[in-house]
Amino acid sequence: MIALDLTAAIRKVLNDFAGTESLFNAAIESMGRTYPSAQVTAWHTTLFPSGSAAKIPVGIRYTPEMAAKAAIWIDDTDSPFGDKPLGNFVRWSSGSQMLGGLRTLTATVYVYHESIELCTVLASALSARMVLMTQDLQEAGYLSFEYMGGGALSTTDMAMNGWTQIGVRTLSYQATVQQQLADTVNPITDRNLSVLPEGAISPTGIEGAVIAASVE
Repeated sequence: MIALDLTAAIRKVLNDFAGTESLFNAAIESMGRTYPSAQVTAWHTTLFPSGSAAKIPVGIRYTPEMAAKAAIWIDDTDSPFGDKPLGNFVRWSSGSQMLGGLRTLTATVYVYHESIELCTVLASALSARMVLMTQDLQEAGYLSFEYMGGGALSTTDMAMNGWTQIGVRTLSYQATVQQQLADTVNPITDRNLSVLPEGAISPTGIEGAVIAASVE
């Protein structure tokens, strides 16, 4: 599920960039380096022609739209339960056991562009702006959502797209979620419990076993 949430977040960032050049500029300059406004405008115009992010498809699998000269691909994995309670028991809810535990999800974002320079620019701006999205993702239910760093710029050939020597950079993210699901197969019925002194008999015929003692 982290790939789906990242896809939505990245699409929002790209649309924000496309519609507001100042946001794109702020993301680039957030690294502490200022670039000439004419250069930033040229980058923005090439990446987002006519103020649209439609030229940069985003997805979790190959689609025909990926045949464009820019694309963002997301690949995700998850892990078995890490820290988990005894028997995977999390809590009670409406008479049912909630079973689950903590799970770590990871995702790699592949940023492609036919221009090596624009590949670097797009990946850097995206990683900077995504910092602001982590709060939204945590409020959506993730216990944590962290940027784990980016890979070095490299080139790749993708014959199926007709791409040759396309720039690619990777951005890695890691999230923690608490998975819990009601056990409807083995429901447990709540019942009243009582403690009786020795010799007393409960209405169900159970003899008490608590012995009184004096404390000096």
